[in-house]
Amino acid sequence: LASRFLGSTRWQALFVEWVIFIVCACVVALRGLEYALFSVTPGLEAHASALHFPLTAWLGALFAAATSSSATALANAIVLVSALKVITSMTWLTVIGIQTGMGVAWHRFVAILNLYTRRNADGTKSLGPADHMLIDGKPVTSEDDFDDLPEDTVLGVGTIDDFSWKARLDLYACTECGRCQELCPAWNTQKPLSPKLLIMGLRDHMESASNVQIVEQEEGHQKLEDGEVLLDKGVPASPHSFDLVSALSLSGATGPEGVSAVTAPLVPEVVSEEVLWDCTNCGACVEQCPVDIEHIDHILDLRRHQVLMEGAFPRELGRAFRGMESKANPYNQPARKRMDWAKKLDFDIPVVGEDIEDASQVDYLFWVGCAGAYDDTAKKTSAAVAELLHTAGVSFAVLGSGESCAGDPARRAGNEALFQMLAAQVIDTLKEAKPQKIVVSCAHCFNTIAGEYPELGGSFDVVHHTQLLNRLVRDGLLTPMAPASTDSTAPTGEDTTDEAGAGSTDGVPQAGAPLKVTYHDACFLGRHNRVYEPPRELVGSLPNVELVEMPRNRDRAMCCGAGGAHAWFEETRGTRIADARIVEAASTGADVVATACPFCSQMLGSASGTSAGFVSADATDPGSASTDATMASPGGKLPEVRDVAVMLLEAVKRGQ
Repeated sequence: LASRFLGSTRWQALFVEWVIFIVCACVVALRGLEYALFSVTPGLEAHASALHFPLTAWLGALFAAATSSSATALANAIVLVSALKVITSMTWLTVIGIQTGMGVAWHRFVAILNLYTRRNADGTKSLGPADHMLIDGKPVTSEDDFDDLPEDTVLGVGTIDDFSWKARLDLYACTECGRCQELCPAWNTQKPLSPKLLIMGLRDHMESASNVQIVEQEEGHQKLEDGEVLLDKGVPASPHSFDLVSALSLSGATGPEGVSAVTAPLVPEVVSEEVLWDCTNCGACVEQCPVDIEHIDHILDLRRHQVLMEGAFPRELGRAFRGMESKANPYNQPARKRMDWAKKLDFDIPVVGEDIEDASQVDYLFWVGCAGAYDDTAKKTSAAVAELLHTAGVSFAVLGSGESCAGDPARRAGNEALFQMLAAQVIDTLKEAKPQKIVVSCAHCFNTIAGEYPELGGSFDVVHHTQLLNRLVRDGLLTPMAPASTDSTAPTGEDTTDEAGAGSTDGVPQAGAPLKVTYHDACFLGRHNRVYEPPRELVGSLPNVELVEMPRNRDRAMCCGAGGAHAWFEETRGTRIADARIVEAASTGADVVATACPFCSQMLGSASGTSAGFVSADATDPGSASTDATMASPGGKLPEVRDVAVMLLEAVKRGQ
């Protein structure tokens, strides 16, 4: 992989380092010269002591010896060193005054402002809820905000002028350290998106466009109605560093000329469509940024403009949008099928509005989610959660056909109008249902209902199913048991999981050998909402299970590739993110990858490790190259992907 400093302006970094070195050296030298001058000046010898010069007394003694204790020579040296320090400092101020886009230097001044003005008043990272979309500077909090808008209303961010002052401050605050780039799942799977290059490209475009506007005013350049700038004599060259231009070209983020040097549509003139849609909203960039740049918010604003103003988005998203608009789910399935997952359960689940008047009559309202209702793998998780709650004696109900999409795919894809419509519908439904608490099995629904709805007038007590199940195990209401025997009635690799999620014999450890399980942190449960330990404690509660961690875990975990609405359109560039993640899981020697989100299960479960460069375990020709990643695992096969709830149900059923 390329260095995280790819594209960083190296000469600026070296300039800053040399300035700091020279100034610090001058300060140390001045203190040493001051000690030496005191030591040779009659009446001031008492001041030349280690008490007054604890760090530089030794240096002062050397200076005194070198100048033969000449007070005149020492005084002249002080003048010269002071002049060097002043000249260096003035050079610094002049250079950064001319290069206002010099983030390596300017972040020393604007970083503190950026940290102080960050979105979250409690000082936490700008993760979890997406930032509000703004219309005329006012946050959108209702679908009614889209009614009767003037024709010249700009939705989202189309040009650099549409960015808020905080967004522009973000661009100037970038230190070009590349920590965001180092953990970005898109960049690490050979895609053109680099959070660092994105911010740097926008910053340098802002600088260039500002220069064009100044030249235009001074030389009388004409501006056409469509915003194109006609230049009589041309404009000064773009201030982009050669490092940035070459990096952008190398990554495919922009053309060989770098980003546009005149005011232009940000997409695709400054940010390519590939870069815009490669983002999974995983939050690794925001988490790693030392100056709290809000990368996701800026990407969402760009997507909002493309979707709402230009109608430009990946073709596959159109079907998901239509499904959410007409059938209230991105799967485009009818509401009557929302309870199909529960058909094979041996107990009845009360439905709010049918079997009970409202959810206040039970402990929990189980929010199944669209994936939990329609995706075949996620249905097993839904059934497992329901059966575990029933076994523990927890009363719960569901909304059945009254449930609808919470809106995460719409919002993360930039369709804010559709999100507001879906959110209003769900909030009304939940308020009418009157739940005491809500338990959800989808990390995206959890983030939306618990984090985003309160800003829209819907505050509910929400827990993730791993949090609730972990508490039930701790309280002794659920007791997982070890396997009674290791006999298997099914060949290894055959999935015998029933509709309720129990019964699989794949991955059962040999006698005395623990089952190795690695837990994959769902981005919208872990990094976005800081739920790290409950799922791990739940896995750790399973008998004869050894929890092994992947190199990238918790706040540094790699995305599965489903976030940012990516579950609804295919990756077409580089390595599939899920393939890279499953290879990392296999490298731990794990038998099972435990998940806590239906989309993680879906993406990792369909991963094959292709494009990872490993040799297939069953390759007939040992010398032949294969793109199968099974050799990443000591067992010669990829680990099985299972939800934590399914694993817990199997263990609990052993004791029944």
